[in-house]
Amino acid sequence: MEQAIMAEDSHEVATASTQDEQGQEQEAGYESSESVQKPRGGALSHNQIQRRAEQAVQQNARDIAEHLEKTARSWNPDVLILAGEVQGRTALAAELPPALEEIKHDVERGGAQDERAEEALADELQSIAADLAVKNAADHAGSFEQAKAHNLAVEGVDAVAHAAGVGAVETLLLGTEAKTEQESNVLAACVRTDAELELMDLDAQDGVAAILRFDVSDFPGS
Repeated sequence: MEQAIMAEDSHEVATASTQDEQGQEQEAGYESSESVQKPRGGALSHNQIQRRAEQAVQQNARDIAEHLEKTARSWNPDVLILAGEVQGRTALAAELPPALEEIKHDVERGGAQDERAEEALADELQSIAADLAVKNAADHAGSFEQAKAHNLAVEGVDAVAHAAGVGAVETLLLGTEAKTEQESNVLAACVRTDAELELMDLDAQDGVAAILRFDVSDFPGS
C-alpha cells in the first residue's frame, strides 16, 4: 500500500502530516523554534534583520527535517511531499537526509491558506497517489514474473496459504476484482509474518498470488 508524508511550512507554525495504510491523514503539529517575523523599528540594520530571518528559516527547516526523518524511520514511506511557499520548501529540502531526498516530491499548487487552496492541494495529492499506485503495481507485476522464473512465487488460495504458514510470503498480491471466502484467512496468515500487501490487476488463480522469501517446494504439502 502506498504511504506518504506531507510537510507544509507556514512560517511560525509547522505541521507534518502522514497518511496511514487506510489513507487516513494524521497530523503532528508543533511550534517552530524560531520566529521568522522581521522585527519592526530601527533597532537593527536591514542586513541584521535579513540575516536573523534567514537563520530562523534555516533552524525551522532543520527542526522539521529531523521530525520527518524520525517519522519516516517508523514506517518507511513511499513518497515525501513538500507543499507551501517556495522559500520554506527550498530551505526544508536543503536539510533533508539522503533517504528522504530520494523520495521528495514538490507540490507547487495549493496549501492551507483557504478552502480553495486546500482543494487544489488535495487534487495534487490524489494525482501523486494515483501515479505512485500505477508505478508500484507495475513494479510488483514485474517482480512476480521474475519470481516465478526462479520458483519464488505461488498463486491460488491454497498455495499462498501454505506458503504463509511456513513464513515464506514476502509480498501478498491480491487482484482488485477477485474475492474468495478464504481471503481473510490468507491475509491474517501473511500479516503474522510481516508480509507486504499489494492490490493490483492480477491474472492469477483465485485472484491471489505471492512473491516468496524462499522456495517452499520441499516443504510438506507443497
